[in-house]
Amino acid sequence: MKISEHHIQLAWQYRLFHYKNLRTTCNKPIEILHPGYINKDSGPDFFQARIRIDSTLWVGNVEIHNRSSEWYEHNHHKDSSYENVILHVVLKEDRKVLHRWGEPIPCLAIVLLPKFTDKLDSWQACNNWLRCDISPDKISAVHFHFILQRHAISRIEEKSQAMIHMLEWSLNDWQHVFYYLLARSFGFRINSDAMEQLARSVPLKILYKERSSLQRLEALYFGQSGLLPTKGDSTWEKGLIEEYKFLQNKYELKPLNRGMWKFMRTRPYNFPTLRIAQFVSLLSSSTHLLSQTVEKTKVSELEAMYQVTPSEYWLRHFRFGKQGAVKSKKLSKNSMNSIVINTIIPFMMVYGDRLNRQEWKEKGIRWLESITYEKNFISKTWSDRGFKLKHAMDSQALISLHHHYCSKHRCLECDIGQILFKNLGR
Repeated sequence: MKISEHHIQLAWQYRLFHYKNLRTTCNKPIEILHPGYINKDSGPDFFQARIRIDSTLWVGNVEIHNRSSEWYEHNHHKDSSYENVILHVVLKEDRKVLHRWGEPIPCLAIVLLPKFTDKLDSWQACNNWLRCDISPDKISAVHFHFILQRHAISRIEEKSQAMIHMLEWSLNDWQHVFYYLLARSFGFRINSDAMEQLARSVPLKILYKERSSLQRLEALYFGQSGLLPTKGDSTWEKGLIEEYKFLQNKYELKPLNRGMWKFMRTRPYNFPTLRIAQFVSLLSSSTHLLSQTVEKTKVSELEAMYQVTPSEYWLRHFRFGKQGAVKSKKLSKNSMNSIVINTIIPFMMVYGDRLNRQEWKEKGIRWLESITYEKNFISKTWSDRGFKLKHAMDSQALISLHHHYCSKHRCLECDIGQILFKNLGR
């Protein structure tokens, strides 16, 4: 494979090259006491390196290139931030490089270790989304879970960003933001946008006025969703239709386009009609949903609060007009966990941060560690490798790693991938 500048940086950082009896291209003996600290911003690639050339100890910056002539191609000779470069590390010196004042910059042409290039080749040829050959014997359990914890926190922060933006344009209206986010969570990704639009079409002031009647709330939300039929086959359907006509006229409501809802390739338990019924049942059962959610101390208490039962009509239905056998339509434990993980915990983190309530943030982390890890193809892949996952903190971290590194094949930038390369240099 073609060796990139990033590969050479990694080789320099972890000594993945032949480094005994080194000599500069000017044939001076050189000893690398410390490679320096990698720079992820603009400027030289490594800071504060300690290098002995001949008998002189140098402390400064190191610049990495494939060919030495790239120094001029990248215009480093015009950039004052490169004046303190004490060593130019390359695979090939095809041109002598000088400082701006004319003095030659010491150059080291390195030869990469075969085991490093072989590893790069094997990863490049791998067709799996998880290319690296990480296993429990190559990383300690403590180090592995430390990395996962950091990525889990990062994932929560990413989710929190959407909430922060929502807060900004709502002028810190926590009640509305929580209402919209909760509606999104009942859309379970495929209908999350539609569920949020549905919530926005029913302002909280209308909800508060009508919440005493479950039938009235169902009429309101199903009518606004556009999914309510124009003609009813049952007494309940006819009642919803008549109720919605009254509410629509009372509040001058305009329903959404029913075409925005997705039923195709969706399991019946995830049909938007059933999710709306569950959401409405929750709204009807609680008068102070936000405060009651925040006040809970255990996830089991949240489950008891959120696993409400929709109206009797939905025991035999997944959508309007199609009756089936009686089945429980409570939120499943997995669905409840998804709402807690993806909505409630990130909200708790933002809420606690903005209101300076550290205990809410700590509670959010405890909840994440009390939920069993999510079963999906990502967690299964890592479990099959022999890693023991403990809780949702682990599975959330692995989802983050997959999204940002594994699926994009950014193995060289990944914490775990770099551990493997670091071990190669030992």
